[in-house]
Amino acid sequence: MNHIWKTLPDDIIVQHIMPYLYQKQSPILLADIRNYMEYYYTNEFYNYDYNQYVWFSDLINFFTVSNRHSTKSVRKLLKRHIIYKNKNDFELFDVSFDLCYKNIEQDIERKIRFVWGLMLPIERTRFINKILLD
Repeated sequence: MNHIWKTLPDDIIVQHIMPYLYQKQSPILLADIRNYMEYYYTNEFYNYDYNQYVWFSDLINFFTVSNRHSTKSVRKLLKRHIIYKNKNDFELFDVSFDLCYKNIEQDIERKIRFVWGLMLPIERTRFINKILLD
């Protein structure tokens, strides 16, 4: 990364990059980031009482059970990601199948963080209340 900074002209850094870096972030985004971190570490009990596979399956089941249409609900969740928002249902079906069923034991922590990050703060709260507290 340092190599990129050294090769960029100072004008670009000062006039275009630095103003963007010092721009104030929206309160909604900052609240979402705090919510993500706070609730993510609240769910650490999965590592002690269960394991990460149970956590991931609970996340997926939360969307499939609460929305009644398993493939549609996971695809709807995936459409929140910038890469997948313009994909059609067939492409999203492949992605959702790969995420949920293919190589489930591989990169489970990354998959949990991916789904957790796509959830809205209210959905994270509902997940905590429904899965953990009930």
